[in-house]
Amino acid sequence: MNGEIRLKIAGIGISVRWNGSQVVDWPRPGYRDFICNDRADAEINVHCDTLPEYPRDKLIFDGEENWRFYQNKSGYVMELFDTLTHEKCAVGFMKPDFSSSDIYISPQWALVRHSSGKGLNPPCWSFPFLMQPFGQLLLINLLAGNRGIMVHGLGINDRGKGMVFVGRSGAGKSTMAEFYKDEKGAIVLNDERIIIKKKDGRFRVYGTPWPGMAMTVSSQGIPVDKLFFIHHAPENTVSSQDTVSSLNCLFPQMFLSFWDRNALDCALKLSEELISGVECRRLGFIKDRSVIDFVRAV
Repeated sequence: MNGEIRLKIAGIGISVRWNGSQVVDWPRPGYRDFICNDRADAEINVHCDTLPEYPRDKLIFDGEENWRFYQNKSGYVMELFDTLTHEKCAVGFMKPDFSSSDIYISPQWALVRHSSGKGLNPPCWSFPFLMQPFGQLLLINLLAGNRGIMVHGLGINDRGKGMVFVGRSGAGKSTMAEFYKDEKGAIVLNDERIIIKKKDGRFRVYGTPWPGMAMTVSSQGIPVDKLFFIHHAPENTVSSQDTVSSLNCLFPQMFLSFWDRNALDCALKLSEELISGVECRRLGFIKDRSVIDFVRAV
């Protein structure tokens, strides 16, 4: 069975193609808003087949339990391991510019891990499994040359204003998203992974298909009006923050290409421009919807 899915995330087109296999969990709700028919900036070719042999010239990132990233003469190699059995279940080969990738998924693993695919012929594979982490890694690298960064944060379109809330896990991004979900005139772009890009001299925030606990996403992009570094507090409070403190809060929440010096330099430079060009505040808030009006009044 052949097929193709095209997505556009933060203006970047990704085409996923397969031949001789089938997807067991498509359409997937979180991805529907990102489906498009535009040209692709990067192509992913999926092969549900025996994992091939390949050289591992240089280990450039070790994701410990579930993935490893290598560099060789042909480009990059990503290995993915099952978190339960620790067996290798997929491997991806990416060109140096990430314009094209070939992903091999073990059919034996697919049948074991996805009960909905048992007994199916041709072999099956999972679209969310492919895009997380393969799709995310691809997008992070494509953003490096596209004036953008992926951030662990919450993006909101609040009555036409772009609001970004950045914080570590547990800081309250999903809690804040739940408040905004039912707010008239507000759209939650994502509460876990957002993309910030500089376009035509202005920063814009975009949603991605990979949400947190709020389980709400949007493909929208909107200019950033304010950026808040958030934490839980006994009352709603806001304070200004200098550039150094803002950078110290932002850096740990960025998804960075640590293995690519040029990409890393671009991301860090862009983050400095973001902090300098957008109003940044520190926001402490209580677990109450009153924080929405409080933020609007800032």
